[in-house]
Amino acid sequence: MKLTALVHEIVPTELLTTLQHLGMADVAVGVTTLVQQFGGIWRVKDEAAMHEYVSIHRTYLEPLLLFEVAHEGTATTAMRTAAQLSGLDEGLAQWIVRLAVGRNDS
Repeated sequence: MKLTALVHEIVPTELLTTLQHLGMADVAVGVTTLVQQFGGIWRVKDEAAMHEYVSIHRTYLEPLLLFEVAHEGTATTAMRTAAQLSGLDEGLAQWIVRLAVGRNDS
């Protein structure tokens, strides 16, 4: 998650190669996938599209949602809906609390 935050502004087509070149091949595909899919939840317009979004991203939905929450500073309604549909709502709630505590510790 921290690596994704650091590199999410790198052009996705260059990111995979960059991470591999830096000796991070073991996480390169995962980080690149998160960067490429980041922000997609904002384009979800209705319930059917949300079900499709959750289905398409199921294998990496948890880190994707966590990155969305960390970037936004809290969970939006769409993020909460995606978490609920995928059974990640409890984890999302815990992440929101951790994020808030981290901000208060600063």
